[in-house]
Amino acid sequence: MRDAIAGAVTELGVHSPASTVDRSVGEKTRVVVAGIYGPDHELFGAKAWVGPTGTEPGAPPRASGFIWETDTRLIHLAGVGDILVPELETGRSTITAPEFFRVFEPEDSLSLIRFLIGGIDADDGYHCVARYLETEESVAAVHLVLSDKVGDLGRKGIAHDVAPPGGSWPTLESAALSALPTLSPADTHIVLVDIAKVRLIRWLTDPIREVQWKGMVDNRDTPHPADVERIFATVAPVLEGSIKRAEVNGVRLRRIGGGWTVVDADGVLVDDPALEGPKLGLIRFRVVGFSDEPDPVPADDQGHPGLSEDAAPSV
Repeated sequence: MRDAIAGAVTELGVHSPASTVDRSVGEKTRVVVAGIYGPDHELFGAKAWVGPTGTEPGAPPRASGFIWETDTRLIHLAGVGDILVPELETGRSTITAPEFFRVFEPEDSLSLIRFLIGGIDADDGYHCVARYLETEESVAAVHLVLSDKVGDLGRKGIAHDVAPPGGSWPTLESAALSALPTLSPADTHIVLVDIAKVRLIRWLTDPIREVQWKGMVDNRDTPHPADVERIFATVAPVLEGSIKRAEVNGVRLRRIGGGWTVVDADGVLVDDPALEGPKLGLIRFRVVGFSDEPDPVPADDQGHPGLSEDAAPSV
């Protein structure tokens, strides 16, 4: 039976997505193996069903391959409507890290984030169980498995359904993060940020409404270009280690549909000696107004690539 499954997986590796292989093992056993493909149409995994000859396999657990791109901090999906974000709009093939963490609640989110941004050296990959919010009333359990680095692109992963986890769920860290929204005023929004890329990773409160974050629609920087310069100039000393707190006020954030939401922002470096690689920070936004200024940045602009920890930026 093991040889039959291994042979089926080999055959699936050269088929187009959604292929299945149906084989008999002896006279009494049937094996049906379906492929799990990633966004590059490469085989990421397989779902195997084994049963008596003459019986039919039930509905397999939902599963999807994905790629976490290290440079852009974007998640490339295998297809629209897969397990990760079922309500994803047609034609979109990526989601941002904050969108990912709006529907997934890992047991230890900081360890997952460290792995994603390169802070954990795990030759055998990283895996965790996460709660998956399907609707406001429906919560499923999902197993997230991420491989080690895939060339210069990032990391490959699979998400698939599992039975609900037993025992206690929240870690102390998760409980503390979940309490933050209740302690924050309605006009205050807190987010975990990858300092080196100046990219949002996870909202700890509700996101700012109607803001077009980088990677959601296109790759333009969300702030007004003049404010981008002020932000990167402020972040540079953080990477150099000379400061741990900073603030930038009057930042214009691009709104969905046009115009700008104006915020005051301040932040602090997450001081964790166990965190290697890119630093994390907590940023607090307070909405202070709105602006109808014209947008000087074309939609095909790729934005600022991020800061380097190896060299202080000149902005």
